[in-house]
Amino acid sequence: MALRLRGATSGYIELKAPASAGDNTLTLPTNNGGANQLLKIDGSGNLSWQANLTFDGTQLNVKGSGTDILKIESTDAGAQGTNLILQHSPGAGNMAANDVISLLQFNGVDDSNNPTTYSSIRAVATDVSNNSEKGDLTFFTRNGSTFAECMRINSNGDLNLGNNPTNQYGYKLNIQDSAILYAQTASNNGTELKLYLDHGNTVANFGTVSTSHLAFVTANTEKVRITSDGDLTIDNGDLKIGTAGKGIDFSINSDGSRAVTTNGNLFDDYEEGTFNAQLGGATNHGTHEITGGGTYTKIGRKVYMQISFQNSDLNDGASGQVIIKNLPFTFVDSTVNSSHVCAGVSADFVTTNVTYPHSGDMNRYVWQLIASAGHIKGYRVNDGGSMTDWDASHWVASSMELRLNISSLTAT
Repeated sequence: MALRLRGATSGYIELKAPASAGDNTLTLPTNNGGANQLLKIDGSGNLSWQANLTFDGTQLNVKGSGTDILKIESTDAGAQGTNLILQHSPGAGNMAANDVISLLQFNGVDDSNNPTTYSSIRAVATDVSNNSEKGDLTFFTRNGSTFAECMRINSNGDLNLGNNPTNQYGYKLNIQDSAILYAQTASNNGTELKLYLDHGNTVANFGTVSTSHLAFVTANTEKVRITSDGDLTIDNGDLKIGTAGKGIDFSINSDGSRAVTTNGNLFDDYEEGTFNAQLGGATNHGTHEITGGGTYTKIGRKVYMQISFQNSDLNDGASGQVIIKNLPFTFVDSTVNSSHVCAGVSADFVTTNVTYPHSGDMNRYVWQLIASAGHIKGYRVNDGGSMTDWDASHWVASSMELRLNISSLTAT
């Protein structure tokens, strides 16, 4: 059964009941309602105009006086709940890179009742090429008259923070700003940490704000600490300089009237080691020689050596000036720039079963490092005269021993 209402000139509107009507009664509203209002039913057949739910053919407007305005619920028993789809379908060929697919706008009014958009979440199609599509999620916020992007999650899952952030190097976290990070344990008297970029002075500041210390941890164990007084402590590890010629620079200390060499304030090396010293005569060292032990400590360019030959027996055929070879470094010759170099000469030694010819009261025996030859040579300093060679023939007794301390400067 149906009820037809014919138009004054043509056509009709038909209200038709279902085959099994169920004895239902619908009561119409008592007025025509407002523009774009929708009808609602109260469950008893009474129809009324819904003032808080309007649709003008373009925009559905849901208005309420409380805080719980809209609820979308799914009663599906599956693992996935409600699926809200915001679809943008501009037609074939009309999508372009960086089109905004959908927006969630957060609007309100200011203290003068002016409508204002305070923040926004936007879905951006950064690449619309078939099979290469990419999408970003952007977040906009308002700061006075400026409404700008402040955060972006790009298609690679990278998080970009800042004003219109870019991620030119592909980091998982990219921050474009000067004040990067501030963290604290409490609002008052807490431990504070900051990361700040000072572009004007090209400095990246990282550390504590208060009197707290700064510690660096690996394997969940503190390894390095910088105290609030500026002291550096390495709890478990070594300080290693990764580039040759670099070290600890003490140039901040005044040199006064002293003449400091190039990089003379740079502590760039420390080393301890051993070497096998060889003693023999200059004439036939390669044929007749003995091997002893040597240790050294190198501090910067200064090398301190301790050389020992114990219970040694140099072949009786050894001849020429006694020399010690096979030194651990290339040294500066003690005869070069003698006004400034006082190294490579030593009278700090003891011997056993070695003879000292012409050992008068004013005669002395010394060792001198001759860098050009790479040897330490033995000399007798004559009474009132020049130095003469200490011949190897005085070193051929059995059970000969020598203990010598000598220092010098390396060439570099």
